[in-house]
Amino acid sequence: MKKRSYNILLILVLLYTIIHRFLICKYLLKFNECLTSVFCLILLFLGYKLLGYRKTINNDTNKKIIKNVVIKLLLFFLIYYLIGFITGFLKNSYSINIIDIFKNSIFILVIYICIELFRYMFISADKDNKKYITLLTIVLIIFDTNLLIRFDSFNNIETIFNFITLSFLPTVLNNIALSYLTYTSNNFKASMIYRLVTVLYIYIVPVVPDINDHINSLLLLILPFSMLISTSKVLVVKEEKNRKVKKSDYVFLGIILILVLLIFGIGPFKMIGIETASMSPNYNIGDAVIINKYVDKENLKENDVIAYYDDNDRIIIHRIIKVNSDKTYITKGDMNNTSDNKYVKPNKVYGKVILRIPYIAYPAVKLKGK
Repeated sequence: MKKRSYNILLILVLLYTIIHRFLICKYLLKFNECLTSVFCLILLFLGYKLLGYRKTINNDTNKKIIKNVVIKLLLFFLIYYLIGFITGFLKNSYSINIIDIFKNSIFILVIYICIELFRYMFISADKDNKKYITLLTIVLIIFDTNLLIRFDSFNNIETIFNFITLSFLPTVLNNIALSYLTYTSNNFKASMIYRLVTVLYIYIVPVVPDINDHINSLLLLILPFSMLISTSKVLVVKEEKNRKVKKSDYVFLGIILILVLLIFGIGPFKMIGIETASMSPNYNIGDAVIINKYVDKENLKENDVIAYYDDNDRIIIHRIIKVNSDKTYITKGDMNNTSDNKYVKPNKVYGKVILRIPYIAYPAVKLKGK
């Protein structure tokens, strides 16, 4: 019976996600938040009827987890606003008048309170059924991502990568962290605090740090990952005081940080996906290349593969076939029969290709429909 209830609820969330994407977003967009709030209230009611509500457990471990969440959130916002003293601040685009705060946040408040209570009821109904807890987390990732996604903004590989790093990856890590907090604490309080603070703070603060999206994304990835590590450490200390957090956790975090740095070009290197076959067979559609942006752009040589801006400010990746006496470059795609129409000036060079990673950008290319 419980398995059937799980299936009904998960299918219901997926059905609403489909309806939201193909009906509400196209024809009822102005009622989007209102309709989603109503759905979440219905979902919470059905969850209560099908799974029941188990009284939350308050013990030392639960209190330590909640304390850890509060400390990590305070630390995050401390770092966030300290960065603002370096980069400057911007006035919040949302009005902080009490009435406007209520209007702007009421539906968001309803949606995420319902979702976190639903998450708690679902997980607490049978904590031993990790299969369905995993499925729940995946379904809620799809649900959250759908609320953020705009397929019409996927114009090129860069916008797809931007969506993945600015929206999708934070959504994945946040939902993993939220499910983990609920599962380990036997309570909804820790996940509720984490969710509401991270979602609602933007509606009530008068100023925000003037941080570009790339750094902001990096911070939003670090927060849920640090929450996972620190929560696991609370549990480990309880079970075995001398045991330390696995080194693999930090390795995984390091990989994520490096990936974000490469995708957004923070620092000397940037990752760019290959969208066309002009450089085949050496660089194929779906490959990614690492660009060294700090190379001496006036002293590149023949046979170097470079990334440069064309007249439409698109980044083109072609090979230098000749260096002119005026330090401009004649370029050509390896697969093309003729050289490019215009010479490339050094100030148009974005950087030099130093590494090819096969197929890593292929999913993004497929999403674009190439």
